[in-house]
Formats: sequence, C-alpha cells, structure tokens
Amino acid sequence: NFTGAVKVTRGRLSAAGTSLAYDETTGQGVLSGNASATFVPEKKEDGDTVSIKAAQMSLDVDNNVSTSTGGVTLSTGTQNGQADKLVFDEDRELAQLTGKPSLTRAAKGNQKELVITGQEVRALTKTKTLYVRGGVKLVQGTTTTTGDAVYYDDRKNVAYVVGNAVSVDSKSKVTVKAPASGYLEQRTDLGRVRALNSAYKIPAEQFKLRGEK
Repeated sequence: NFTGAVKVTRGRLSAAGTSLAYDETTGQGVLSGNASATFVPEKKEDGDTVSIKAAQMSLDVDNNVSTSTGGVTLSTGTQNGQADKLVFDEDRELAQLTGKPSLTRAAKGNQKELVITGQEVRALTKTKTLYVRGGVKLVQGTTTTTGDAVYYDDRKNVAYVVGNAVSVDSKSKVTVKAPASGYLEQRTDLGRVRALNSAYKIPAEQFKLRGEK
C-alpha cells in the first residue's frame, strides 16, 4: 500500500489519489482519496482529453480497464457525465456510466444545453457518440423527448430516439410522437424534432465492452 500523493501512469492514462492498494492476485490497483485520471487522445485531431474524478478508482493492470465508483464525473470537451459508477475501456475509448447516470452537453453558440438521462449511458469518447438506454430522457430548452433508447452523434448534432418515442415542447405545446414502427430524429443544433416511419437500428455493437456478448 502506498499513501501520500500517489500517481499511476500507463499508456495514455494518468491517475492520481492519496492512497493506492495493489492486489497481486487480482492485478487490481485501487486508488482512493480524491481519485482522478486523465486520458489523452492518441492524436490531437482524435478529440478531447477525458477527465475522470471519483471517490475510488480501480485500475486493472492487465487489460487497460478502470472502474470508478462514488460520485463519478467524466468530462471531455463540451460533454460532462455524472454517475455512481464508471467503467472506462482505454483501448476502445469507451465509457459506461451506471447508477443514475446523466450526460450534459454544454450550450454552444445558439445551441441550448442538452441533458440526457437513462438507466445506462455509454459514450465513445473519440467519435463523440452516445448510446443511452432504459427510460431515456433528453431535455433541451423547452423540449423534452422520452423513449426506450437513444443514439446521439455530437459531431452531427443529431439524436435518434427509439421505442415509444415522444417529444413535447412546453412552450409551443406541440407533441411529436413516433409511429409504432418508427423513431424520432432530434436535431440538437436546430431545436427540431421530426417523426420518421422507418425502423432505426442503434449500432449497439460499437458500444460493447471487452468480453461482452
């Protein structure tokens, strides 16, 4: 066990805390005491640095996966996530947030702040895409959109909401409902929602963690 100001560096991840307990049998190093980590993109054009803060951070030495628990925050560029637990796969640049997760995209230009909540949030930090499932809710300005799942592409400013998707604008009193076989497309830059009658398949396989079937 190490105490004091502890720093751990591996690959593109740097982590710090006030104590580190290492378990040789599991290959886990557990950082606690204001644990924080930064993950730097391979190239500058690959996007933004990922910053993680949590009460505790468990680093798996063998497979570049970290698990953070307790008041977790994740920030990258204009996106900020909050959850009870975060699993971050450094090789896939994939974050999984569970335990009352929310993801906020800061207001930018004439785009209003966007807040997405659900039972589980998965984010590919390099491509800036999100997959949220389980009682999903998107709130932007006076528009609230709900559904079973959402795929959001931050670079294209578009969200695709599937499964009982409904969008309500509290100001204009307009409600947009997706047809049973269709989905809602929400343009977050234009503040526009439209219902489409075709099926939309979220590319969920892109968001699989290592070893997940």
